[in-house]
Amino acid sequence: MRQQYESTAAQLAVSEERLRLAIDASKMGIRDWNILTGKVVLSAEHERLFGLKAGSFEGTWEAFLACIHRDDRDRVARAVADCLENKTDYQNEYRVIWPNNSERWIASRGKFYYSASGQAIRSMAVVWDITDRKQLEFDRSQALARERSYLDRLQKLTAASVEINSTLSVEEILQLAVERAVPSSKPTKPPLTSTLQATGNGQPPKFRCPKNTLGGRITANRQTVRAFTAKFARRSK
Repeated sequence: MRQQYESTAAQLAVSEERLRLAIDASKMGIRDWNILTGKVVLSAEHERLFGLKAGSFEGTWEAFLACIHRDDRDRVARAVADCLENKTDYQNEYRVIWPNNSERWIASRGKFYYSASGQAIRSMAVVWDITDRKQLEFDRSQALARERSYLDRLQKLTAASVEINSTLSVEEILQLAVERAVPSSKPTKPPLTSTLQATGNGQPPKFRCPKNTLGGRITANRQTVRAFTAKFARRSK
């Protein structure tokens, strides 16, 4: 009987050592929470992932929550409470702030254990660093945002180009180009582009685009443009 016990103990020791080596290789930390006493034990790797010195963790649930970023703390506490209430496994992602003020992202997966009467008595969880993955996700979202902004500007420019082409004839576009190239020598007269935006024939000009846009700077209807083209021709002689 004693020999069988010693053999079983030896096998358990080997299994625990293999498990420890596997966890160390994966750079995962382990959290063991005795819910009845409130005591929390963190492995050395878990402390390192939280930016703590080995053996410096105070060993309480409150101390564990205090390690979590203040903006994530309530969310983590609520997630744990929901798992206890619904008797489900735990999984979450949250941030921790290291003593050097660097921010790290942590992923956690865990289970709860219950007594025969259904009372929660213990929780075991593993944690690992996902900072690099979160940074890649952030970079990708930023790139997508820049792409959406570029496409939006391109669509607006395309719409403005179509609006200009449908509003003015080739001759009228050339007329405006000539005005920009050969401004009037008489400063008392306003430029044609300003005149085009004024009232023509006693009626407001027809606007096709909002102000302060590419199309909005060429807003008068064709009759107004043609009416002032003759004035410009006489003025430039």
